[in-house]
Amino acid sequence: MKAFALIVAGGKGVRFGAQVPKQYLKLSGREIISYSMEAFSVHPGISGICVAAREEWKEHIGEVVHDQRIGRFLGVAQAGKERRDSVLNGLLFLLSHGADEEDVVLVHDAARPLLSEEVISRNIEAASVHGACVTVMPETDTPVISLDGETVSQMPPRRTVFRNQTPQSFRIGLLLDALNTVPQDNPNVTDDCSAAMIAGHPVRMVEGSPALIKITRQEDILFAQQLLEHQKEQKDVL
Repeated sequence: MKAFALIVAGGKGVRFGAQVPKQYLKLSGREIISYSMEAFSVHPGISGICVAAREEWKEHIGEVVHDQRIGRFLGVAQAGKERRDSVLNGLLFLLSHGADEEDVVLVHDAARPLLSEEVISRNIEAASVHGACVTVMPETDTPVISLDGETVSQMPPRRTVFRNQTPQSFRIGLLLDALNTVPQDNPNVTDDCSAAMIAGHPVRMVEGSPALIKITRQEDILFAQQLLEHQKEQKDVL
């Protein structure tokens, strides 16, 4: 059994407000997407990497691969109108480039740059054993649910609530089945994990990292920069 990485980079970054999608903005002089590409490329358990991106960014991704010397890069799959379409195209690309339906795929957001070797390893192990897993972190604040957006409807116990991160990892055949089985207009399908659950597949949780933030707002880049500097200082000490 092999493991592959599928980095989803089809978003336009409208909420971020930049002229280019956020995954191509610079963080410490490098494109945000390059960090997760590098993390996967140096991990011994990853056999190949695919990026799902829009046509107009394919050449640029090739430049990132060259500039950062990204190994095990298989190529770019066409991003679709929705995330689900991008993932499906990525899975089909992997199957046509040496992957098998029994192999594992780690689906990762391009806008989460600070991906560690430990998180990748936990995903590979859990998906290999259980078929599906999601990276999470325990919630540290007491969550509040509001059905109307104005008044509190429920306050679930904090111990039962976790923050969803990526990678979300699966046997390739299991994820293909889920995405092809669950209707595309099902409002409960918010990501690959929810599609797998609705299709009847149990999803295991694996521990993520506080550093594995998603770049969504301008201030997130500043925070990620601080995290990078802290990580570098820790390595220098060692």
